[in-house]
Parts: sequence; C-alpha cells; structure tokens
Amino acid sequence: MKTKFMFILCTLSALALPVLTTSCSDNDDDNNSNVDTSGTPSTEAAVITTDDGTQLMIQSVLDRYGNGVVYTYNDRWLPLTAFCWGDYTYNFTYSSSKALAVVTFEDDDYGYDDEEFTFQFNTSGYISKMEVTEKFEDEYESGSGSGSCTYKYDADGHLTEVSGSYSGKEKYDGDTYNWTTSLTATLTWTNGDLTKFSRTEKDNEDGYTWTELDTTTFEYGSEENAYKQPTMAYSFAICELYGEESELMFTGLFGKGTAMLPASSNTKYTYSDDYDDDSSHTEQYSYTKNTDNTIKTEVAEDGNLYTYAYATMDTRSIMPEWTRSATGTTGNGHKSLMKKLRERRRAHARAK
Repeated sequence: MKTKFMFILCTLSALALPVLTTSCSDNDDDNNSNVDTSGTPSTEAAVITTDDGTQLMIQSVLDRYGNGVVYTYNDRWLPLTAFCWGDYTYNFTYSSSKALAVVTFEDDDYGYDDEEFTFQFNTSGYISKMEVTEKFEDEYESGSGSGSCTYKYDADGHLTEVSGSYSGKEKYDGDTYNWTTSLTATLTWTNGDLTKFSRTEKDNEDGYTWTELDTTTFEYGSEENAYKQPTMAYSFAICELYGEESELMFTGLFGKGTAMLPASSNTKYTYSDDYDDDSSHTEQYSYTKNTDNTIKTEVAEDGNLYTYAYATMDTRSIMPEWTRSATGTTGNGHKSLMKKLRERRRAHARAK
C-alpha cells in the first residue's frame, strides 16, 4: 500500500537562526553520523528573481477544488505557516540552528494525534536531519512513536539520499503491538533532471515483516524549468517518503527542482508478501506559464489541474481569508504518516 503523506504541505514560522520542528515522533540517531547539521535554514533555492528584479516565492499550489498547500513567510523568506489540503496547519518557530513545527489533529469522532518535527540544516541551508515524535489516542487505539531521518544532497543542491527509521508501541483492540519501520531512498539526477527515484520500506511488527520497493522513472520534453521550481510531478514522486519532503519542497528547504519540466513518469510497486499486488502507474504532465516564465498551471496526478500563485515581499505574510476560516477543518480526511503506517500494519496483521 502506498504511504501518501503528500497532503500535508506545511507552514513555517521564523526568528533568526532556525531549527525546524513539526509534531510527529521521537528521535533515532542510527543514521545521522555522516550528515552535516552545522548550517542554518535558507530558502534561497526557491526564491525567484524575475527580470525586473522582483522577488517571488510560491504562495500556494491548489487544484480546482482548492485542495493543496498555502504558505506564509517571514522577511527572510522562511516559512511561517503551511496550510495543507484543507485539513491542518503547520506553525513553525526557529531557534539558533533548528526549526520546530507543531501540528495537532483533533476530531470529535477520532480523538487526537499530536505530531512534532524538529529539523536541522546543512551549510547550504537545506534540511539534513528530521526528528519526529507522535502521541495518539481514539476509541480504538492509543500509542506513541518516534524516529529520525537524514538527507543528503549533491553539489548542485539536489536531494540524493534519504535514510530513516521509526519505532513505537500501540494498543489496539485490547492487544499491545511493538513495531519498527525503516526507509531508504536514492534519487538519481542526470544533467540537472531527476531521472530515477527508488524507495525501500521495511516494516516489522512483533516479528512479522514485509517490504515494499517503489521505483519511479521520469521522462522529459523540451520545456525548460526556467527557475528550477519544484513541481507537483516531483512532489508526488517523493511523497512516498515521510511526507514533509513533498510538503516543504516548494519552499526550497529540500533543495532545487529539475532543469527541465517533467513530461511523464512511471512508478512500479513491488511487495514482499501476498497482501498487496505488484503494480505500476504512469502519469503525464503538462504546464502553462506566466509572462515572467514562472509556472502558472500544471496537470498532474491523474489529470488534476493545479494552479500556482506567488507571494511578493509585500504579501509574503498574508494568508487568504478563505484559508484562515478553513483552518482546523478535516475536509480532506487527513491522516498522519504514523496513522497511515498503523492502518497498513493492521491490514497486514489481519491478512496473516
């Protein structure tokens, strides 16, 4: 099953030298030994400077129903908030070298799910380490989890390696379960374009194990990505990671986008057990542009049309009125990454 966490494109808040934290699960340092965490956050990779000298940042990427992500920024173009998919808002604060983002999901029918992420940065200002903790409870289950993830980049500012792990304990239907999840991914870049994304996820619940391998390949046409903007095509591919990657990538905190605009992709899913069937999925992408050569619209993910809007320094901190009034709703049925993993484990356990 796919772990789509894409629908939490996040918001951040800033002081000076940031560490970024978001609510989710605790930390695990097994894969952090060779990762640079000595820097401070920078979104320079995503700041667009047009021919007339105007600076722009992506303010929102929304489909025709208003689903997507909306950002606000401080005067350093660091995210203050990210309102995601009509469901939840990330609020970011910054300290000397880290950033903290906190999200609480509450529903009278579900219960609560508190997540907190802490981010650290390399010397280029990109996120190089994420730590996460989560606590949750509803009428059927309760528990907690924690983990960490590291990120590496090439000299051109492209994300190339991801490695992370989570562990936790939960009570479900009167029983207690212990589980671990690990994930590794490689991103292959050729002439400034992402050509291959490979992800391996391994899960273990009280000795019952299964593995999922996803591989996405991209094809490109002749359309240049003038400002190397992150695109929904790129975002949906890496949403199979932990989620923050695809949500924060539009802010430049996970490096640069592709040199050309993706024209198509093919993803193959391979599973180690009989619960899920191996499958593949092909997407086609198309774009229109504004007069300044920024992306105006993108057709992606099963033919959905997404419209890009941009903030100037004067409008960077303004969130649309409809967004503010919608904050806290659960119209898109958001589920945290760990809840998705829990549901997947439950399904596998029932299929044993």
